[in-house]
Amino acid sequence: MPHLRSTLTGAARSASAVLMALFAVAVAALPLAAEDALDQKLARVLPRAGEEDWMAVGWHHDLLAARDEAERTNKPVFMWLMDGNPLGGT
Repeated sequence: MPHLRSTLTGAARSASAVLMALFAVAVAALPLAAEDALDQKLARVLPRAGEEDWMAVGWHHDLLAARDEAERTNKPVFMWLMDGNPLGGT
């Protein structure tokens, strides 16, 4: 079977070269589009400014340590109690 390039006429070769160049440009642009889409998706799910303020709260696993800090700083203790699966699957 002869090679495809050897069987094409001059005009067909030019058209083939243009199509291959267009394909190469399109493929080269794909990662940029994918990166932009990923950046947009990440921007939608990552916390925005001010949404992580709860992390600045002095959380304690030990009630006595929380009570001592509350007394020292003259602030109340917020206690979260839960029974069951922490993911709510009970």
